[in-house]
Amino acid sequence: MEKGVLRAAATRSALFSQLPPAETSRLLDASSLRQFPAGQALFHQGDVPEYLFQIVSGLVRVTQLNSEGEQITLRIMRPGDLCCVAAFRQRSYPATATAIKATSTLAWRTGAFVALTQQSPTRFTHLALASSLRAWL
Repeated sequence: MEKGVLRAAATRSALFSQLPPAETSRLLDASSLRQFPAGQALFHQGDVPEYLFQIVSGLVRVTQLNSEGEQITLRIMRPGDLCCVAAFRQRSYPATATAIKATSTLAWRTGAFVALTQQSPTRFTHLALASSLRAWL
């Protein structure tokens, strides 16, 4: 995905929409583009959280195994959604996220993203807002 197209898609999300251009650039520069073909998992329930993902294109199904071992679909994530925000508060991913169709994401290592938000109250405020409005997991 071309860098300009990626920037345009990313900045339409709640995470970026109200950030000043310099803050947007810092967050984008700290991310990496990760692509997942249909059927590939972004992460599995029980894995140690490594990344925070923002869906840029594609669709992601979030599922969870219940106590009877049944797989339940919790949510379908779309472009602009933040995936695995809960990983900041937990020791493992609480669900599995799998690409329904080819999906592109911005990905931040969880430790690096936490450090970025601590450097700027503006970033932290926008993460909290984005988490409450459009994020799940």
